[in-house]
Formats: sequence, structure tokens, C-alpha cells
Amino acid sequence: MVTGRWKWFFLLLAMTGIVAALLPVIFSRERQLTGDELRRAQAVWATRGPGDYTLLVRWKKQELSKEGGRPAPVVMRLKLRFRDSRLVEASRDGNFIPVDQFSDWGAEGVFRKLQGFLDRVKPKDYLVVDFAPTDGHPRHWVLVTRGGPDSCREEVDLVLAPTR
Repeated sequence: MVTGRWKWFFLLLAMTGIVAALLPVIFSRERQLTGDELRRAQAVWATRGPGDYTLLVRWKKQELSKEGGRPAPVVMRLKLRFRDSRLVEASRDGNFIPVDQFSDWGAEGVFRKLQGFLDRVKPKDYLVVDFAPTDGHPRHWVLVTRGGPDSCREEVDLVLAPTR
């Protein structure tokens, strides 16, 4: 005897697949960076951020091509020492470099970068930033730009190590 239960199974399976595909899209749109969130984090940094700190940065950028094949990501590691909120020592991938090359990686420079991203972001792009609740510094951000010749995925981890 043939029953129609198999139809319900596949209908339920299809609906579960649709929900599983839409859930990350809906969730990621809720997490998009807003101007208010950025201003709040800047205000917290202005009141509680340390003047002397070491910033460890892991920057990873990967081009997104429409042809399918992706080149290997570019990864850069920075170690930046700040005293009285001014960059005094910089190294990239373990090699010391002139500080003027990375002076825009201070807290104010990072907030300017994020504001610039926010100003340029299009509806199909993705920008998520995680701020530290204690001092407001950005701990991690992901920027995905889609469409156009400069489609890429940029991921940055920032670890703040206060100096005593």
C-alpha cells in the first residue's frame, strides 16, 4: 500500500532548507554597524581608553572575483606601541618600520577608517564590528564589499594590551 507521507517529509525538508538559508542573511543584517553604535564606542574610548597601550593587529584581505577562483589572502601582522596616544614604535610581520607608515592605526585613525567604511557601504555589502564594552576599542571587524572591480573580504583583529 502506497501512502502520501513521503510528500510531507520532502515538504518539511525543503522548508527547513529555506529557513536555514535565510537565517544567516537576516541575522547578519541585524548586526550591521550603525553610526550610533560607532559614536557610542568613540565616546567610551574618549572617556575610558588608555593613553599608553600596545595594539596587536592581524589584517587579512582577500579579493573576491566573479570567475570563481580566489587568490590567496594577504595577511599582515602589526605591533604598534602608543604612548600618550601617539605611535612611538611599529613593526610589521616582526620587522621594525617607520612609524609614519602606520600612524593612522591609532584609536582615532581606526574610528575614522570605520566611519569611512560606513559612509561607503552599499546595501549588498557587509560590515560588522565588535567593540570592547570596557573601553570601546574595536576588537574585530569584517567588511565584505560585493560588486564592482574591488570586491573583497577584509577581516581585522585588534588586541589592545594596556601598558603599565
